[in-house]
Amino acid sequence: MRNKTIFALLLIWILLPFGGCQLAVADDSDSRSQDKLCGVFITLDYVDTTLSSTELPADWNGDPSRISFAEQPIYAEKHEDPNGTADYTFNGISGFRFFTVTTGEGGSDCLRSVIDDEIQEGNLSVSDDTIDLSGTIYFDVHASCCVYANPVYQTPDGRIYMESGEGMSFGTLQTADSGGSTALSETKTETVDGKLKSRTINIKINVQAMNTNKHIVLKQMDASDRVVAKTDITQGGIPESIRICADTAYLILEENSVDFEGNAAVKRTLLNPGEDTVNVHFTGDRGIVQAYAISLEHDPAFKDNP
Repeated sequence: MRNKTIFALLLIWILLPFGGCQLAVADDSDSRSQDKLCGVFITLDYVDTTLSSTELPADWNGDPSRISFAEQPIYAEKHEDPNGTADYTFNGISGFRFFTVTTGEGGSDCLRSVIDDEIQEGNLSVSDDTIDLSGTIYFDVHASCCVYANPVYQTPDGRIYMESGEGMSFGTLQTADSGGSTALSETKTETVDGKLKSRTINIKINVQAMNTNKHIVLKQMDASDRVVAKTDITQGGIPESIRICADTAYLILEENSVDFEGNAAVKRTLLNPGEDTVNVHFTGDRGIVQAYAISLEHDPAFKDNP
């Protein structure tokens, strides 16, 4: 096995139970012993990397126990823009990228993240010997959902590939904020300039249910708690920007939604009007909740009072 590779499924039971999907075990090939875990590729369907590499003995007599199912990694395609910045895609496989890439940009190792919009609240923290990567996927309370965290590795020569991973399943009619999480970690030790150096990466994916937003209102409030302006937002009418009035003291984001029982629900959140953007959420394909960023354009006379 890779040095101290740990795959841990942390299931958090909140209000309603959910089932887990089956773990896929990684290949122990020594040829990949130097490859490093760098993140996950999230899919909503199981990615089977064994079928394409099924091996039958030359003298096979029909005994199923003699069939070899060696896992073969799926390599990402690398694309570079005119500035030389690389991007990686798993063509033909629908999913969400959530990993880091080490490049030699500028003559030295450079770590950057590759995170798709479906991964919300993404956070990358890097120290001398530890990388922490975390994010959240939101799904609609009325949608069934199965999320697979397929581990992604980077080879010493910079190639990116993934293997089959663990899954978490959620039935329909989940309560808001219910969900779970899955975590992967790996520690590698290597010799650098004659000294042993360890490097640990911790990856955590949270999966959380959210009510179905139908209508959102952004209210601008003055210091006397009066509404000075409001903007109605629907999934079919998301503005690119909203102008913040000069006398706006704070914002209220009012989300009018439907809960798992079909009842109307309202969630109100206080926001700072001095921010550059505000995010609104609506349900997208296959029940995954998408975040849409709206720019906040401030009146020249506006003064931010944090």
